[in-house]
Amino acid sequence: MKVIETKLINLIKDVTGDVILIGISFNSFLKAAKENKEISKLHLLKSIEFGDEENKSFFEKIDLPLNKIKKKYKKNKIDYIFIDYNHIKNYLKSFIKDSIYINNKKIYIVFDNEDDLIKVSNKYKMFNSEVTYSKEGKSYLLRIDNTNVKSNKIKDKIVELKEVLNYLLDLLEKHTLK
Repeated sequence: MKVIETKLINLIKDVTGDVILIGISFNSFLKAAKENKEISKLHLLKSIEFGDEENKSFFEKIDLPLNKIKKKYKKNKIDYIFIDYNHIKNYLKSFIKDSIYINNKKIYIVFDNEDDLIKVSNKYKMFNSEVTYSKEGKSYLLRIDNTNVKSNKIKDKIVELKEVLNYLLDLLEKHTLK
């Protein structure tokens, strides 16, 4: 078993409330989630197939595009979200804002490289989330605490403006270095 799998299993054992899993589907993790009686509802996104039939009744499997996640969960706040970065990287611009909106406790994201981790952690820091990360074997685990984060439309627009300015500065920097 990989180091990151062991770490995620230990985290899911202490979770309470509603949980979303995006792209994390190894059987030992799903088994640990099923054994945790404190989880009230577990949602699986991104077409995850599980190994055995008995798990299918416990998990709510949803085929939902990630850019529609805010619409689906806007009234029901999700306590914890576990994510494999490879499944959200195409939806990154809208997903970070939406995950802040629907989450009221913590988000855990697994990365393969440190560059992507730093990019995503900086975006979450713009929303005043507490962000920490650690190296777990060959992978990285980003922990985002949204307990004290408040989201509103004005703040979202300010963060979007910051992102555009950062993007333009990066383009300008690349162009001047050539």
